Amino acid sequence: MNVLAFNLPFAPVQASAQAGQVDAVFLAETLLSAAMVLLLFSAITFCLIRYRSKSNANRTMSMADHNLIEATWTAVPALIFIGLFIWGAVIFVHARNAPRDALTVYVVGVQWYWDIRHEEGPHEIGELHIPLNQPVRLVMTSEDGIHDFIFPAFRTKIAVLPGKFTQEWFSATKTGRFRVLCNTYCETSHR
Repeated sequence: MNVLAFNLPFAPVQASAQAGQVDAVFLAETLLSAAMVLLLFSAITFCLIRYRSKSNANRTMSMADHNLIEATWTAVPALIFIGLFIWGAVIFVHARNAPRDALTVYVVGVQWYWDIRHEEGPHEIGELHIPLNQPVRLVMTSEDGIHDFIFPAFRTKIAVLPGKFTQEWFSATKTGRFRVLCNTYCETSHR
């Protein structure tokens, strides 16, 4: 799944096979949104200048006969953004369906740390050691509250909930030390 992969210069290093695709869809959404904002503000600025109160512009033209223009400026952006949604959804679904040969790692979110257990191997706290170019499936749950398992270099983020198992997979393409984070505030009342 390396079609349309892209490396963002301001993002964390790409350390997984999926990171390039996530960056590509993020860049496409950002550029398209910026283009839409620029287009709308240009049209607003044009109308403000042309049709200001003291201008001699003709204001009698009716838009009633321009259904094709209205349909076009509604349908084209809608189709573009639906296409972006489908592109992102394909990446999302792919990240949730691990290959059969994936190494399984169990992750338990606990207030202030991650408890990580390998099927046949070490028990780790807050660190995850995995092989290079081997699919790794994370099976996650929470002990005390809602957590968000985030691996910025691997472009993964998934909500981890108590009493529910969620999963995600990735394949590391670079060696190094990469941070595992939680962006949900682990409040003191979790326990």
